[in-house]
Amino acid sequence: MKSRLAILIAFFLIVAPAVAKEPKIYALVIGDATPAAQWGKLLPNITLDVLAMQVMLWENLPVERLELISMTLEENEDAKPANILSALAELKPTEDDTLLVYYTGHGAVDDHGHYFAIAGGKLYRDELKREMQRRKPRLAILISDCCNVRSDGKSYMAPGMNIESPRTATPIITALFLEPRGVVDLNGCSPGESAFFVPEAKLKQDLPGSIFTKALANYIREHRKTRPTWNDLLLEVGTNVHLGFRTGYPQGATIAKGIAVQHDQTVYAIEYPNMPEKQGPRTGVKVRDENGRGAMIFAVDADSPATKVYDLTTKKYVSLRPGQRIVTANGKPITSASDLSAAVRESPQILRFTIEEVRGKAEYLMRLRY
Repeated sequence: MKSRLAILIAFFLIVAPAVAKEPKIYALVIGDATPAAQWGKLLPNITLDVLAMQVMLWENLPVERLELISMTLEENEDAKPANILSALAELKPTEDDTLLVYYTGHGAVDDHGHYFAIAGGKLYRDELKREMQRRKPRLAILISDCCNVRSDGKSYMAPGMNIESPRTATPIITALFLEPRGVVDLNGCSPGESAFFVPEAKLKQDLPGSIFTKALANYIREHRKTRPTWNDLLLEVGTNVHLGFRTGYPQGATIAKGIAVQHDQTVYAIEYPNMPEKQGPRTGVKVRDENGRGAMIFAVDADSPATKVYDLTTKKYVSLRPGQRIVTANGKPITSASDLSAAVRESPQILRFTIEEVRGKAEYLMRLRY
């Protein structure tokens, strides 16, 4: 009888399907708080950025499905690219897991591309991304909140928290961080722009932190029970970063490493799953001249950016419709269809425009297709 039971057990072990391992997130969260960064009284913003990313992960993922290294650089001698790459090497995702790197601190651009500017040298974004992809994770996510301007002035075209770990990964983390394959590469501002903190004037109503990181963390918190795409996230986060900058710096702000005044901050999406191709129409609206009084919309393509624009008056997303007349775009007057085409062609990914109707003027934001 015993031998027969042993045979049955052995047979079960051979033919029973293996239980699928739930994918994990391996995360490296980096904040540059070194004396060389010279944050001064702005230093709490870096601390809060790091904490916001930690909390975002803790709130949405069971503790057993998260491997987290938090790396706050406090001494200049520790802030070396090699040390960051060594910390990355400690994370060992499988081909079914996600590898996430987040950085908040100084950033800049030179002829070799965008880099994280730390005391011990330049860590180039592409170098870090290559190291991440070399690990062959299911999804490599690189998110940074740092400036994206030339360092030479030339033009360029945590505190302890008691958080209860969820029993399962939340729908939003599953949809964005665990199910896709490929690469996600985002920065908090576009080429030629600086990334900004919440201004001091607003700190009575808001906590310190970077405008982009706070918008990203807030979006995930508010939508944790939904299953958005990266495109959905970027639509709302990009809009909120634009609004946060305009509200915090109504007169604009001086760009790092330069004397120009920046009037917008636009989230820069380098790469993400199912990213629209960078070709074809950016808006999805067809317009014609209107006797020198703007560009008249006569058609709106289905499922285009024009079907989900942000109305600054009602603070709701709406669709544009035929019969509306666009009279300004990104602060410039629009007198013809060609004016609008030029404005769209030159625009960063967020287009701010005014429509004039019988009821008066209204201002909108549109996240262009690319």
